[in-house]
Amino acid sequence: MLLKPVKYKILRESCNGSSLRAAQHQFLCMTVFVAILCLCVNLRLFHGNAPQHVAYPYAIPETFITSECGDGRRLGNTMFTYASLLGIAVQNNMTPVISEGIRLTRIFNITTTITDDLANIMGRYNTYEEYGKRGGAFDINLMELNSRLNVRLLGYLQSWKYFSHVENEIRRNFAFRDNIKTSAQNYISKLLRGLPESSKPVLVGIHVRMGDMMEDYYRQYGYVTAPPDYFQRAMTYFKRRYNRVQFVVCSDNIRWSIENLRGPDVAFSEGNTEAVDLAILSSCDHLIISVGSFGWWAAWIANGTTIYYEKWPRPLSQLEYQVEKRDYFPPHWIPME
Repeated sequence: MLLKPVKYKILRESCNGSSLRAAQHQFLCMTVFVAILCLCVNLRLFHGNAPQHVAYPYAIPETFITSECGDGRRLGNTMFTYASLLGIAVQNNMTPVISEGIRLTRIFNITTTITDDLANIMGRYNTYEEYGKRGGAFDINLMELNSRLNVRLLGYLQSWKYFSHVENEIRRNFAFRDNIKTSAQNYISKLLRGLPESSKPVLVGIHVRMGDMMEDYYRQYGYVTAPPDYFQRAMTYFKRRYNRVQFVVCSDNIRWSIENLRGPDVAFSEGNTEAVDLAILSSCDHLIISVGSFGWWAAWIANGTTIYYEKWPRPLSQLEYQVEKRDYFPPHWIPME
């Protein structure tokens, strides 16, 4: 009889211990479940915003970076902004991202991340603005961003030094879409039709930029256009180097080009889009460029001998301050007056 209270006490303590262990086990399970749920949500937020059909060309990053690659500026300027974006992204271990449907994606086989909701992907971001600084000069600070947030780049970013370390990646991105490449190939094939392989000439593209650079505002700012004698000197350079040369002229002022550059070995691209003209020029062996970023990119893609107009920009002008020539023109390109 005296043992009953003792047995009851032991039983009660045993029940309390079992309940405590059950509660601890339940709490542990709930904690693990919540942790797994949070992890899944984070992964969804990070990867879910990006389009699922685009593979990441880089190591999985912590942050996104974008720039002004839309249709609000000229094609050559946009190409600079995009190429610099890729170079800066790689240097800072970030993932470049651009908007779906912009002109670059309609002309080139862009391989970087493309989204139809850029604002959602970017979320909170830091802005690095080039405006008010030198748009044609290399800024080393952009290669060392050290940002824990996403980054938006504002400016023109016109220096080959931003992307020289990712040249192959840029060339893959600036491969023309099939319809544009076919149009350019058809033009060149027609130009060389009937010539045996052994007598085919060296193709030298000439880009003549006039357009808005003839306006007073741009001239006062420091823009200039290359005169006819510059083109004649540059053409003579190639004629002396090669036995047979065929020049191909693309211009935003084809009438001026015909009046000043006509000759038996000169052909003119007429009626083509800017994209096809760019593809024609970049298909040539060598380039003569006047001024402007369109001709710059034609020469860069062609990757042959390039001659550029040395007297751009006008000395002591506001534009001259913006441009550091050793940052803008690759060192192996040839300046000529």
